[in-house]
Amino acid sequence: MVSIESEAGGPIEVHHHHLLYVPAVLGTGRVHFVDRTREVSEEEDFALLGEPPAGARMLTWEQAQSLELDVSKLRQEPEEEAYFDELPESINESPEFTALKGELEDYLYHNSGVTLLYSPVLKVYSKPKESERDFRMRLQQIAREKRDEEIDEITERYEKKLDTLEDRLRREEADLAQREADVTARKRETLVSVGESVVGVFLGRRSYRMASTALSKQRQAAKAKLQLEEAREEVKDLEEDTKELEEELEEKVAAIRERWEGALTELEDYDVKPRRQDVQIGFFGLAWTPHWDVTYQDRAGATHSKLVEAF
Repeated sequence: MVSIESEAGGPIEVHHHHLLYVPAVLGTGRVHFVDRTREVSEEEDFALLGEPPAGARMLTWEQAQSLELDVSKLRQEPEEEAYFDELPESINESPEFTALKGELEDYLYHNSGVTLLYSPVLKVYSKPKESERDFRMRLQQIAREKRDEEIDEITERYEKKLDTLEDRLRREEADLAQREADVTARKRETLVSVGESVVGVFLGRRSYRMASTALSKQRQAAKAKLQLEEAREEVKDLEEDTKELEEELEEKVAAIRERWEGALTELEDYDVKPRRQDVQIGFFGLAWTPHWDVTYQDRAGATHSKLVEAF
């Protein structure tokens, strides 16, 4: 009677109450959801209790009461001293129940479904009854593995390029060191040759051959110096190429990490609908639902009658 007192806004005085069985339409069964592509094979039991149609009022399964019950445990006999409400003409013949059963099948076919979560980036579906938290944890593991795999692949590709550049750099650095030594040696040879030519002039020995040798030494020294500068430029270019390639690799790795982290935030709903043959109705028929028919007086002195569910 607590619910009546709550509606009445205070204490009530019960004058009379008795158990009354009210007719209703009960449908129970099971709906199977199958999607082999997404590895879904899920079954859901249902028990829907609907108010029977009367006059202009239709039975709308959308407004039916969902119950958790075992049909085998339903009472077969009424309680003693209970009353039965009047049976509506709309459900007193078999064809009428057949029509209502068909409406229930249509309702379940069009309105039942299992909703899965879907990651469009990873192309992975959640499992039936898998919570969003568990699904996201599973996605994290998948994303981590794919991220590491992609990073390893691009790192391997760039390391091959870097190894090639480093090999060239080592060769160029060795060549640079050789050319620096060559320039130093030729500078020394040029100084010696010019010195000998000057000494020869002072001593009165005019030798065109000596002057030609000195000039040749100078040309060779200049050429060596030019080659040295070219070698330095080549080393500098290779160093810059190596640095740019390393920076490019770092940027790509950072982009890969960011992309896979963002993949976890993009989730969509995917509904698995039943096929016609997957809607299986086990029991369908008349159910007498127990109610308390209560006559009471509220605190203002007004008398009321109220039906209260007793199930």
